[in-house]
Amino acid sequence: MNYLSIGAMFKQENDWLDEWVRYHAAVGVERFYLYCHDDEPRVARRMLRPYIDSGQVELETVVGNRLFDGLPHAAIQPAVCREIILRATGKTRWLAVVDLDEFLLPRPCDDLRAILGEYERYAALTVNWRIFGSSGHLCRPRSQINDFLYRAEDAHPMNRFVKSIFRPEKVDLSRIMERLGSGIIPHKFPYKDGIAVDERHRPVDRSHGNPFTFDKIGMNHYIVRSYQDFREVKAPRGRLCGRPDHDEKRWEQLDRNEVFDDDIARRFGDIVR
Repeated sequence: MNYLSIGAMFKQENDWLDEWVRYHAAVGVERFYLYCHDDEPRVARRMLRPYIDSGQVELETVVGNRLFDGLPHAAIQPAVCREIILRATGKTRWLAVVDLDEFLLPRPCDDLRAILGEYERYAALTVNWRIFGSSGHLCRPRSQINDFLYRAEDAHPMNRFVKSIFRPEKVDLSRIMERLGSGIIPHKFPYKDGIAVDERHRPVDRSHGNPFTFDKIGMNHYIVRSYQDFREVKAPRGRLCGRPDHDEKRWEQLDRNEVFDDDIARRFGDIVR
């Protein structure tokens, strides 16, 4: 059995695939459960071929997959999350379901697994976002962790969102499809056994509004990437809740560049170059 695995669904994000996989493998992720939501998955499959052949990555498609045919837009992500959890249960001790603009960051150690042992008695460990802006990039740069180096202050309200690293067998799968479009899934899952806590062992019962902490583990969230990415990818795709995500006001809200932060680049930048 693996100790730590990660799952993700991605769409129009092939440029970031290799870096994201290589980084998370470097910080202790042993198995990847990925779902490509592109109409044509051949590019993603070609880019991931070395990882697929080694058994490190399992790649499935969303388009044309009978499990997701006929589902409304708001139901796709919860349904994919459910399938990732089903596939990972019994095969991994811990699982995270995140996006390709999210990077789990341990500190001061470099291995997420060294942190998780402290939380074995819980169903989940929640991890706060730290949202990064465009760093002034109008066009898409080569790297997320090396090129987006400015973020919001810790007190920014978006940093009170959390994602979860959880025990897959403890998730109540019967409730995954509840509240479609709310955005709660995959931030925080319903558990049939045990509770979720933050890194200070405090119970967490919501996906937003939690105290910000980054003592041992955080999540760099490159929420807009470049202006090109925002206009060409994030905006047309919209948000899970169905609301558009493309106006300039939304860009101004999310493009936060108040704090220079090259921690992840200094520690791991050479791995992904």
